[in-house]
Amino acid sequence: MTRAQETWVVTGGASGIGAEVCKLVTGRGGAVYVLDRRAPPKRDGVRWLETDLTDVDAVKAAAAAVVEPVTCFAHVAGAVQYAHVTDPILSEMFDEQMSLHCRPLIAALPSLVARLEAAGGSVVAVSALAEQMIYVGSTAYGASKAAISRIVGSLAVELGRRGVRANAVAPGSTITPLTRERLADSERLAARRRAIPLGRPAEPREIASVIDFL
Repeated sequence: MTRAQETWVVTGGASGIGAEVCKLVTGRGGAVYVLDRRAPPKRDGVRWLETDLTDVDAVKAAAAAVVEPVTCFAHVAGAVQYAHVTDPILSEMFDEQMSLHCRPLIAALPSLVARLEAAGGSVVAVSALAEQMIYVGSTAYGASKAAISRIVGSLAVELGRRGVRANAVAPGSTITPLTRERLADSERLAARRRAIPLGRPAEPREIASVIDFL
């Protein structure tokens, strides 16, 4: 399969890292199905399947609409939510984070595996360094991101026999619409910069290039 014959399925392709993935793929003539509630930037080769990613049936229906071989299923969608362990909303937040970060990955696969196998394709899911780092307020977010990596490990074992690879990408601080407000705080941004060897957060295109490589 040549680059121009690529077909990707991308969750969260409306903005941030997902939008940069779409730009990379369509820039070389590939096609992308975007599963997202919001419309992605208009580009030749992008087809938007309006999808509430927290709705399992909606995800299944969107995945079933993809009929051609799939080069890569990139699960990029995410949301950053923080709450203390004593906060009454934590249990609801935990469900929300798991619903968005983990369930779409599982719900889409029954329809996509045969398409991925036909293309010798791969699954790439975005986790986060928060899966390893423990800090105040990160219980729900960190647990859901850790679960992604655990799921991907299972996918690698089960799907590898069918010629389909599976990997997780775990970015640290990255400037996206989801994080821009938090990182706009000068003190918080300065603290993050001190903790990062390069002295700056990543750009979405940098993470997208890693997803593309895998």
